[in-house]
Amino acid sequence: MYKKIIILILFIQILMACDIDKSPLKSSYKDSKLGKNSLCYQKGMEKYWQIVLMQGLSQNPLNISKNPSNDAYNPVWSPTGEYIAFRYDMGIGGTDIHLYVISRDTSFSITPDLGLNESASPVMWTPDGEKLIYRHKTLGEQTDYEIMNKDGANKQFILDSQIGHEPQRLIGFCPDSYHFIFTHKGNVYKTNIDHTFTDTLVTENRLGGHLIYVFDFDPFNKRILYARTSLSWTGIFDSILLYNLNNSSIDTVAFIPQSQSGSFLHNPLFNHDFSKIAYSKSQNDLASHTLYIYKDGVSRVLKKALVDWNNPSFSPGDNYICFEQYEFISSNTTASFKSKVYIINMDTKVMIQIGDGKNAQWNPLFNF
Repeated sequence: MYKKIIILILFIQILMACDIDKSPLKSSYKDSKLGKNSLCYQKGMEKYWQIVLMQGLSQNPLNISKNPSNDAYNPVWSPTGEYIAFRYDMGIGGTDIHLYVISRDTSFSITPDLGLNESASPVMWTPDGEKLIYRHKTLGEQTDYEIMNKDGANKQFILDSQIGHEPQRLIGFCPDSYHFIFTHKGNVYKTNIDHTFTDTLVTENRLGGHLIYVFDFDPFNKRILYARTSLSWTGIFDSILLYNLNNSSIDTVAFIPQSQSGSFLHNPLFNHDFSKIAYSKSQNDLASHTLYIYKDGVSRVLKKALVDWNNPSFSPGDNYICFEQYEFISSNTTASFKSKVYIINMDTKVMIQIGDGKNAQWNPLFNF
């Protein structure tokens, strides 16, 4: 009997050593190449958009969505570097969210319970990488924000995306992965997943009046990064500002004087340690763009003469910025835009074209 017990224990140890756990979410950090992957982005391949994964600056990205006859959109890399969530369009109606497990080179739906009249698209992960926030819509009903475990379990509502004609936008999660910041009508709020409280952080009036657009939040220094405009279209702004919740002060990151008619500000974003802000300025009624970096109260030019600049993303070490440019393409019969993904070195200012695509995201484990 004693020998049988010893043999059983040895057998269990062998099984554990072999790692026979076939769970689709099981990762092996020892054998995987998680840190070698650099970027994922949405790429036009033949007729459809697909999600691709790059190693380093390779010009031959791997198609990870593999949606043969429909589109895939909105890649969102998990903070742990293990997963990429993306929207997967169904050929017979609706959309799913698929999860690509990098160490296993496989993907699967984490929303198989959705009906053909339902659509879902990933928005952001919680900082601990355990939960995914996504937009959910049932045909004929209002879109909302929901949250679920990374395997798709425990789905729950967290926020309406719109109240009346006014959108509510989720800005970001606090480091505890439980509280989050959202904005509505220019007011900024803090609440939690379980809806046990909602706190008003600052009102629209305190931020400077109407047509306020909140872009980012620094949870450590309690600063709100936002832009203000006197125009009806909020994609272009007169000023970019920082509101400090500790002392109610407002710092100006950038502004457009009245003498510079036809110039506008766009797309402010904090870097990872919240010490820098990237933003762009357009001149000559959007004809050309300049990329700026703001730090310690001073803005410096990073790159001039850009065609357009959208969806910025700092690399994990904050030494590169990834962005996309839109190029206008015309012929005798048609006119269209094509987006290309670029990265730029923060020190040398060298710009590298990655390829046709959009919505690029860095691997949080990768460093050049």
